[in-house]
Amino acid sequence: MKVSSMRVLLMSAAIILSRSLRAQETDEFAGALPPSITSVSPYSGHVGTAVMIRGTGFSAVPSLNVVYFGAVKTSVVSATDTSLSVTVPPGASADPVTVTVGGLTTSSRGPFVVTFPDGGDITASLFAPQVDFAPGDHYLWGAIADLDGDGKPEISQPNREGYVSIFRNTSTPGSITTSSFAGKVDVSVGSRPYTVVASDLDGDGILDLAVDNNSSATMTVLRNTSTPGSLSFNRQDFSASSFPVGMAIRDLDLDGKPDIVVAGSHVTYFRNTSGASTISFLSGVNIDTAGNFAHVAIEDIDADGKADILVAKRVDPGQVGSLSIYRNLSVPGVMQFALNLDFATGDYPEGIAVGDLDGDGSLDVAVTSGNAAGVRPKLISVFRNTGSGGNIAFAPRLDFGSADSGSWVVKLADLNGDGKLDMAAPVDGVPQGTVSVYQNQSTVGVISFGPKVDFPTGIGPYGLLIGDLDLDGRPDLVTATQYWGTGTSVLRNGVEQLPAAPALLFPAPDAQLTSGLVPFVWSRGSSNTFLFWHELATDSLFTFRRVDSTLTDTMTTFTFSSPGTYWWKVKGKNRAGWGPFSAQRKFTVTTTDITEERELPRLFTLSQNYPNPFNPSTIIRYGLPHRAYVTMTVFNTLGQRMETLVKGDQEAGYHEVLFDASSLSAGTYFYRLQAGQFVQTKRLLLLR
Repeated sequence: MKVSSMRVLLMSAAIILSRSLRAQETDEFAGALPPSITSVSPYSGHVGTAVMIRGTGFSAVPSLNVVYFGAVKTSVVSATDTSLSVTVPPGASADPVTVTVGGLTTSSRGPFVVTFPDGGDITASLFAPQVDFAPGDHYLWGAIADLDGDGKPEISQPNREGYVSIFRNTSTPGSITTSSFAGKVDVSVGSRPYTVVASDLDGDGILDLAVDNNSSATMTVLRNTSTPGSLSFNRQDFSASSFPVGMAIRDLDLDGKPDIVVAGSHVTYFRNTSGASTISFLSGVNIDTAGNFAHVAIEDIDADGKADILVAKRVDPGQVGSLSIYRNLSVPGVMQFALNLDFATGDYPEGIAVGDLDGDGSLDVAVTSGNAAGVRPKLISVFRNTGSGGNIAFAPRLDFGSADSGSWVVKLADLNGDGKLDMAAPVDGVPQGTVSVYQNQSTVGVISFGPKVDFPTGIGPYGLLIGDLDLDGRPDLVTATQYWGTGTSVLRNGVEQLPAAPALLFPAPDAQLTSGLVPFVWSRGSSNTFLFWHELATDSLFTFRRVDSTLTDTMTTFTFSSPGTYWWKVKGKNRAGWGPFSAQRKFTVTTTDITEERELPRLFTLSQNYPNPFNPSTIIRYGLPHRAYVTMTVFNTLGQRMETLVKGDQEAGYHEVLFDASSLSAGTYFYRLQAGQFVQTKRLLLLR
């Protein structure tokens, strides 16, 4: 049997065993209070960042807590009943963090912001050209989620022919090609599905799918029974309101079971009554009078610990639409909502996205509008949240964008790695569609976005998804079209920006150095810099210069034999090319003390290393008045020996040794010279 096949079998067995244990655990916890999340710290970070989740109702056994960062699951490093230590996993998405314990689930407030290093500003080169899948199919508003438990998120798209098309992810980090997804699997649902949402509906630790079916006025739930490399589902259908368009999932009554809200001719909620390995919902309940509703979101807008319902309320073309919010008044087991509060949008609002846009800790709302025939311009209206503690309020809305065609949805994610949620919306142009991206330039209390940057995609995109598909830590774009039959397209985020200019560390500005071996030390500039270009010149215009463009370390040396004034500078290279030069720096070399060099030292001497502080290399100089057995050792602050630089007999004279600390972490260290009876120790400081 091949090793890869054995690995898949072992993963499948692990998932089956995990499901069995969780089913037993669910029975044991029957009647227990559901878990709750009070804080996630930090609330943003790149893949690998250590995160502490605090709350109540967790299990002190790490493996009994199931934690998702949106699309993918992460492992729990350590646990108590009030805290979970985890790390941000590859494939994490800008969605709430969820914790499932004993078959009951809780969600954090607002999306976790997944960042990444060295992104730079959003430019037209940020995303690679589109890669198309399933041309000829007609898709709308799908989901990105790991469905087979292999750690790679799948793409699930609602096909208007009555299927959910699932593209199983087989990609490798840093690459998305036509072979990055296995052949799609079509799962039958109701007639003309519009929206797919992923959530663990039965508390078994595996993400299920829910679908609203517009023409058949039904809701389909696909209970996930997949194993790594193999997708399978059990279908259940439920009656829904007429012509459902939007769908969202969140626990509304704080009983630990995610409920479903569907919007169409009504806003309807379905209370989750699922148990171990079974999915069930009570009949839908309308919370409004009849109307014309589009997309829906569920989030705790007023920070009272209960997720409220947000719906785009459409009206006839030419009339003002609204963002309608139903404040959640529910208690465990009993659903209750306040009358809707309406906030004016542009004509015919459609998509909704929720997130903290200005970093003030409150959840703001973005809504698209202007999609009805003949209604122009297309707008993304942003509402800055000014409410709290049971009060829902917004500052006057801000409108962004205009185009000849409208956007059906808007999505939020940190697309350039700066820790701020950017906005993206598909523009259904013909013959060329685009995704418009707005870079977030907000500060606390002030929401601001840069000019839109358009990325070409398939004709007439209606749907947009954002997720890290190739597990490189950067969110990619996925578009879908309903009417034009161009299927789904992926735009990979990962066209690297040029590296930042390195910072020059040594020699210092206007340094006075003696002739001989001189080290040059600089910072990396950007973490993805792998090559450096070092220039040394005798004039500030670098007319006469020495160039070394082959350096892979942040240090080099040069031996000066004559005095003079010199200038130097450095630039770095990554996969995008050579970045800008650092600021140039001047220094002076004087003649070495001839007496010192020609005469033997009269005493044993140990000089201070230079440069100091340093990163990652430094030079240590010492003098021997006569031949001696010499050891030079580096210790940490605990007295542990980290490295031996010199060990053996040496002749009288002045000596130098290069200490490369690339393998050590930043901190204070000590170096000790022992020559015969002479022992001396000095301190050095390693920076990172």
